[in-house]
Amino acid sequence: MNTILTFWFFALGAAVGSFLNVCIYRLPRDKSVNDPPRSFCPSCGHQLSWFDNIPLVSFFLLGRCCRHCGLLISWRYVLVETLTACLFALLYIRCNTWEGARWGVLMAYCVLIAALIASTFIDAEFFIIPDIITLPLALAGILWCGFFPELQTAPAFGEQAHISRGLAMYGRQANLGGFISAAISVAISGGVVYGLRAIGTLIFKREAMGIGDVKLMMMVGALLGWKLAICAFFIAPFFGVMFGIRQLITRKQSEMPYGPHLAAATILVMFFQDAVLPRFENYARAMAQLFQMIAGR
Repeated sequence: MNTILTFWFFALGAAVGSFLNVCIYRLPRDKSVNDPPRSFCPSCGHQLSWFDNIPLVSFFLLGRCCRHCGLLISWRYVLVETLTACLFALLYIRCNTWEGARWGVLMAYCVLIAALIASTFIDAEFFIIPDIITLPLALAGILWCGFFPELQTAPAFGEQAHISRGLAMYGRQANLGGFISAAISVAISGGVVYGLRAIGTLIFKREAMGIGDVKLMMMVGALLGWKLAICAFFIAPFFGVMFGIRQLITRKQSEMPYGPHLAAATILVMFFQDAVLPRFENYARAMAQLFQMIAGR
């Protein structure tokens, strides 16, 4: 049964990836995602038939060429579909190992992955992260946590996480606790990143990161909680270092959008939250004790 469901999530991810390709192409160009309702060739504008738009399959059957104009189709299309399909399948497998992961957690994480992939490819090409992706999902995440409060306590740790991470204070009103915690997480995630952005801008005398990155982390905080969101923010520079190394090797200098690194770090902490979060909390306690010692002197 698990094998069948894993394949089902792979197929679902491929279909979602096909829709993400529509969003990636249309949103930064101010085009509607449902007008025209069918996908079209970016080169000749011809609307595609259903058999030319089967995720993963049609790309190779067509030989990477448009059936009508013969021009090459970008590898980005099949890359997005494959990436989304693999992450959805791996997420289903991973959630099966978490005691505290209900179906609502899996659904929320799938939506977050889709939003991160769309944001990554748009930001990589246009250096923008559309508000239509981040802000509605941040609001929806707050509401969704009212039904699945474990999203704010890291579902990898099971039901006891409600007690150890602060939702127990609400007693039977854990749903209200999830809603409130999500709203607080959005404020903390956005506030911390915005504050660091302002400090970086003052130090470097130029914009340290885009405001879209701040909104991206607000979205992450709504669905992962502020602790994992902050973890992702501080892990992201390591992905930036990898990008810098690639630039040194290829000797090709270009500006570096930060959104893709934030997205990669977010997916990392999402999958390995049971390893990341305890280390973050231990580090935070150690820093708090250090500040207390300094203040005591």
